[in-house]
Amino acid sequence: MPCLRSEVALPRTGLPAIVAAAGRTLRPCVSARWAEAPMPPLHDPRTGYTSDRTWRAIQQFLPADMRLSDGFMPTEEYWDWQGHQIHLDRLTQPDSPVTVILLHGVGTNGRQFTLIAGGPLFRCGLSTVALDLPTYGQTHVRRGAHVTYDDWVQLVCDVITAERTRTGRPVVLYGLSAGGMLAYHAAAIHG
Repeated sequence: MPCLRSEVALPRTGLPAIVAAAGRTLRPCVSARWAEAPMPPLHDPRTGYTSDRTWRAIQQFLPADMRLSDGFMPTEEYWDWQGHQIHLDRLTQPDSPVTVILLHGVGTNGRQFTLIAGGPLFRCGLSTVALDLPTYGQTHVRRGAHVTYDDWVQLVCDVITAERTRTGRPVVLYGLSAGGMLAYHAAAIHG
């Protein structure tokens, strides 16, 4: 079954319109292996972005209304996937018509993508989940694991399934640079 397939031409009227249009035409990826397992968060207060100053320094280059603050922060979660602890930044809107999965590029992380895309999408009424792909950000890779691009593709498909199972909503993939290629690959490989 396809992870993601749009059957309409998307308008060029901005990301919220594209997400709204896509949300009406997407079909979720269903994997028998993961369909029965919702994504349970493993909260680990010893790690995360709380003490990481890098993303905070980047905020100075953003307009004030795009910055995260103590009153507006994503919920940090860890998801056990194949022995890796995948870090997630989650911004949840209860009435969101879709869940937007944010996939960062090489040399960055999910928190940085939350800054430039997750926050603005949240303010438009959409729920977002930003992953730290294995070997990036706050994700903890299983000892001795050799992570490949194919692992990233499988991870994204499993996150799609888990998010769809958890919320019952359509999922939209939004990737930046290599994350864009990953979004396309995860969608295309299943449909």
